[in-house]
Amino acid sequence: MGCDRYSGIWVLRRAVTGTQMNCDRYLGTKMGCDRYSGTQMGCDRYSGTQMNCYRYSGTQMGYDRYSGTQMDCDRYSGTQMGCDRYSGTQMNCDRYSGTQMGCDRYSGTRVLRWAVTGTQMGCDRYSGTQRGCDRYSGTQMGCDRYSGTQMNCDRYSGTQMGCDRYSGTQMNCDRYSGTRVLRWTVTGT
Repeated sequence: MGCDRYSGIWVLRRAVTGTQMNCDRYLGTKMGCDRYSGTQMGCDRYSGTQMNCYRYSGTQMGYDRYSGTQMDCDRYSGTQMGCDRYSGTQMNCDRYSGTQMGCDRYSGTRVLRWAVTGTQMGCDRYSGTQRGCDRYSGTQMGCDRYSGTQMNCDRYSGTQMGCDRYSGTQMNCDRYSGTRVLRWTVTGT
């Protein structure tokens, strides 16, 4: 150890694992960075694997603290994340923020955007079938999340819907709005 683990004056080794750490684990001066401040950290305090930044701040993180798989940013902040912390499949952004996500955290199928935000989603997070947008937003949806049959829009919005989510029969509009509905939701009549 180059210096005291509390003073922050140039610590070469981490206090617990002995792995390379540039600075004090509390003060963060000349460390890749402090575990609270989020500015440029050298190693993860648990795994000892290379970590460029703080695990909560989201600024430039090297590895996930659990899986050890490549993760560019923080798992909550949503800024530039490499892999999902559970599946290890390619995920560009945070699982909550909805900004640029590579794969679904459960199925591993190609998902461009997160399930709640409705912005540009590639596949359904359950079925893995092609789906354009979010299941609530109604903007450009590829397939129904249950049947996997073609569905152009959201099941509530009524804008251009391909098939009913239960029967799979042709339905042009929403089951509640009544605008241009060819088949009914349950019976298919």
